[in-house]
Amino acid sequence: MNDARFQLDLPEPLLRALRDVAIKRGQSIAHVMRAAMEAEVKRATRSAKSPVWADEQHLAMCRAKYAPDFAYAAGWGDLMRRLFQKDAALREVSGGLAIYGVRSGLRICKASDVGASMSTLARRFNAPFPGDFSGFPHIHTRMTRDDETEVVE
Repeated sequence: MNDARFQLDLPEPLLRALRDVAIKRGQSIAHVMRAAMEAEVKRATRSAKSPVWADEQHLAMCRAKYAPDFAYAAGWGDLMRRLFQKDAALREVSGGLAIYGVRSGLRICKASDVGASMSTLARRFNAPFPGDFSGFPHIHTRMTRDDETEVVE
């Protein structure tokens, strides 16, 4: 591997900080800079998303596991109970719903990935999403009249 040399003009505060890092690590400034540049190139060139086949495989498993619950639920409470039996809960995120693990708190998938958007479910259940019952911070909503939603904190 051939090394190339180049000159780099750095602001004095950055150079002092770079020297401090190198001293703390017991390395040369050149070594610290090379490692930082390698890390940046690696970060910039790696795929932001996992391969499509992995995403599709994950979504297929989510659909198989959760789609029947969404399809057969008679209302929000019924849906929440069905999901809770599978250690899952719904949370409102970015204008939609996502399925999260109750114990892990990790996002599993979007509800729309299993064929159920929040607006579709709200129309089907004739009620807005009532909030999250899994122990996460939340705001509950309930319908008081057909044209009004009350927010209960």
